[in-house]
Amino acid sequence: MYRASANSSSEILEKVRLMTNDIYAELRKVEEQYMAEVLSQTPEERMAVYKDRMPKADEFYSKREDDGRIPYVYFQRSRISGLKNYGVKYAEGCHPDGFYHYFSSPKKIHALVEEHGKDSIDWNIRRRFDNFEFPYNIFEACLIEEAIHRHFEVVGKDDWANGHIALSTGY
Repeated sequence: MYRASANSSSEILEKVRLMTNDIYAELRKVEEQYMAEVLSQTPEERMAVYKDRMPKADEFYSKREDDGRIPYVYFQRSRISGLKNYGVKYAEGCHPDGFYHYFSSPKKIHALVEEHGKDSIDWNIRRRFDNFEFPYNIFEACLIEEAIHRHFEVVGKDDWANGHIALSTGY
């Protein structure tokens, strides 16, 4: 008679489910802490943060018109390998409604989608930035991405697709 091993598929699936719940809870905690900090600051304090963290951004975006874009941050996790990715989308004309047509930047995510299909990846929009004026919506989206990357220390980890912290490379 067959006896299920200690690593039966139901036990493995339960461990994956618990790990997934843990990552979402941790993401939510860091995102909420970040937004609480943002909302507690005056506009002048936020401008100081922008100038410090993104010194070229104000000059760059002051030359552009608001095109109605709604920046957002997102999280992806492979159901096959557990590979994770936390990213930001702020390109001209972007909108969260178009997210499921956007595959993200990391080549590792593209390879998983190509090999196993789009359904092998959990796709989750974590936060929309339609409550900030342009271009500050872009700044906040980039800064929260950086906060998540730093919190989870994603650079160089095998279970994260993110290869760098965006703001540290000049966004």
